[in-house]
Amino acid sequence: MKIRYANAFTLALLWLGLSGACTYDSTPPGEDKINDGKPLVMIDATGLGANRRVEVRVTDALGTVTRATAAEKTDGTGRLLYPLYLARGTRNYDLQIIVDVNANSLFNDGGTDLRYSATAATIASDSEIKNLRLSATDFLAL
Repeated sequence: MKIRYANAFTLALLWLGLSGACTYDSTPPGEDKINDGKPLVMIDATGLGANRRVEVRVTDALGTVTRATAAEKTDGTGRLLYPLYLARGTRNYDLQIIVDVNANSLFNDGGTDLRYSATAATIASDSEIKNLRLSATDFLAL
């Protein structure tokens, strides 16, 4: 008799533990939040020098934003693969990518650092993904 109650008690505890892991959201996000797309420019640049810092400046619907942190840098082969999400509603944007070629943590060295610029580039919709494939020849010396 004791074994049957012990098994029933164990099963009840197991059921309570498993049912506590499920949740119910009484206010789930609406369709506008689920399908909330932002324009994406996928930057794929090669031949830029291994482990070099990169500064990405973009002017979109929200204005000018500069990204230059430890995360923005080329990999060990000199490739920059960077997803650049633009502000929702952007249809025209300016983009500037500067590569710190001489690795001195400055992005304004004349003759050594490289720059790519795109002025008045367009994107058709918030769900568009634009692939921007670049090589070192697309970058000019500052």
